[in-house]
Amino acid sequence: MPDALQGSGLVHLLSVVEERERAGIVLDAVGLPGTTGMTPQRWRQELIAAEVAAREYDLVVTAWGTNEAGIGSLDEQTYRHHFERTLTTLMDASPGADCLIIGASDRLDQRQGSWRPAAAHELVEKVQRQIAGDHGCAFFSLRRAMGGAGSMQRWVDEGLGHPDHVHFSHDGYEKLADIVINDLFAAFAHDAALRAAELVAKQEAVASTLAPVARRGG
Repeated sequence: MPDALQGSGLVHLLSVVEERERAGIVLDAVGLPGTTGMTPQRWRQELIAAEVAAREYDLVVTAWGTNEAGIGSLDEQTYRHHFERTLTTLMDASPGADCLIIGASDRLDQRQGSWRPAAAHELVEKVQRQIAGDHGCAFFSLRRAMGGAGSMQRWVDEGLGHPDHVHFSHDGYEKLADIVINDLFAAFAHDAALRAAELVAKQEAVASTLAPVARRGG
């Protein structure tokens, strides 16, 4: 056993990777209850960057926002600063990777005796959209995909949302996942079709310029 693995001291295990030796998509999912897009700024950025860089991601996806949307005192400048720094840490450690920012799901909070839209949802979505544009990331509005502002009530009524009007049932989370994945695959298919059309157009342009030369040569 190498010397580096010997000893009786305290060991801090930060992460473990197990993968099968076969082709396919590898998905790393990291979720901590109660966190926001600002939370990672409390952590050591060099450790986050090192772990992300080791994975060599092709696509980085963030899905923060629902917790922030419930913070009535959320300050736009502060939120923008911390969320953007979090995204920068992830993307700087993932050179060449694409990025997708998934916005907050619709959320209703109890205020004045009734269920009302989360106080900071518009602020959160506005900031995330702008940061996505600034960093060349795609943005997906989960709230819009659910049906828009207030749609959480319908999801709760249909058994897809939790009675707290923030979280979802098992079936609700599955439906959300299907919505996001189907849209993502549709975007990939659209991009592939555009690239194929561009290639055909280039080939036809080259062929049209070569044909007169070939005739003159004959």
